[in-house]
Amino acid sequence: MRLLIALAVACFWTIRAAAGEAAHSCSWTLGTAADLDQASSTHFVTADRVGEAGESDGATFRAMKPDQYQIIWTMPAFDIAAEYGAIAHVFYLTVRYRDIASTPMSRWAGHGGEGFYGKVIIGRIGGSGDGAWKEETLVIPRSMLRSGDGKVFTFALTDLKAAVPIASIVLFSADSALPDRDQRIAAAQALQRTKRVSALALAASKIHDLGLPDPGPGSVAAPTAEESKRGWRVFFPSISRQLFANSQPRPEEAACVVRACPGETRSVVIAVSPVKDLGPITVACSDLTTAGGAVAWSREPVRWARYSLQKVGSSWSEDYRECPEHLSLAVPEGVPGRLAIACVEVRVPSGLKAGTYSGTVTVTAADASQSIPVSLEIYPFGLLHPDHATHGIFYYCDYADVSPYDLLDMRDHGIDMLVAGLLPKMSAGTDHTVAIDATQVRATFAMLKRM
Repeated sequence: MRLLIALAVACFWTIRAAAGEAAHSCSWTLGTAADLDQASSTHFVTADRVGEAGESDGATFRAMKPDQYQIIWTMPAFDIAAEYGAIAHVFYLTVRYRDIASTPMSRWAGHGGEGFYGKVIIGRIGGSGDGAWKEETLVIPRSMLRSGDGKVFTFALTDLKAAVPIASIVLFSADSALPDRDQRIAAAQALQRTKRVSALALAASKIHDLGLPDPGPGSVAAPTAEESKRGWRVFFPSISRQLFANSQPRPEEAACVVRACPGETRSVVIAVSPVKDLGPITVACSDLTTAGGAVAWSREPVRWARYSLQKVGSSWSEDYRECPEHLSLAVPEGVPGRLAIACVEVRVPSGLKAGTYSGTVTVTAADASQSIPVSLEIYPFGLLHPDHATHGIFYYCDYADVSPYDLLDMRDHGIDMLVAGLLPKMSAGTDHTVAIDATQVRATFAMLKRM
């Protein structure tokens, strides 16, 4: 049985590492015995899956063994921001390698949870098989790079079909002092756009919007003349509603009404449905006030749903669609047929008096803008509630020995739910009985309560 635990972590933690916190980067030149030394600050964890060191064209390298399940390495953790800061952070990974394989290599970054599925793919490189030395920089979006122990970041390499030589690996953030930082970032972003266009073109004949739009009674009203002229319509769905690219507004979602108790945090979803090409879309939230001047404030900056190309049904399916995947700070482009989905938080001060507070949400795109009234109704009573309202961002952990570093790092990235199988240890006793040891489970719950 899985238990869904809301994590209300009241504190935060900042990593300090010798990797050059001030520099916000870590460079690793491969080709020495330190590559396999488990005590080294940068090393391959799976040393048996890494080949010989060598030198070519004046560069040292370490060859990767082909057909391995995954080759794992670690680098010192650095540059994790304070509470909520990591969600605004972006990392980049530059790899210099010799492209001798005819299929791309996949690179993964550790983002929490257990086992292999605690990693997320950050990109594929190579695959031309031309034998040339190349350098490619990958974007790690929304800082999908987390530390489970407060000391190291973890990466993995899969899909190797040849003994690819790797000469160097550089991990850096947008705040690094690398002399060619801006060029690396520009190249990484251009590469990401190119690969996305290629992936969409490849899947174009296999994309099916299955089950879309959301089923509902009757037909959806056409955009009004005012909406058509402006270029979009706005609605405010519940955070519990599953949204797709072409979801349509429901009648009750036309107004933005937030109801909360003093001390609560409420997530507000703002869905912008373009009826023409809009270019970049921005959303700004005003303070919520009464005539007396009391203020409840919205969390800034606005976070947007990031779409990704996903298979429908199973990993071997031939059907694809673009789906909202997670929240990021990337400002979306307004495109007809695809919602721009924003998420903001209204944090209500614990001492706020009951009543109705008013404000606005302003949507701006192209040469037009629209201000929509927002009503915040505060109840005259309080509730026990997590500091950070949940909106469906969670991760899995299979066992009871949960790392406190992992929990704090998850909290720092905006993760607010833990799905865990916290089961007691069971063993066969005498006379056909079962001995149950819940010591570790109780200790884990106690740790969560303290946080």
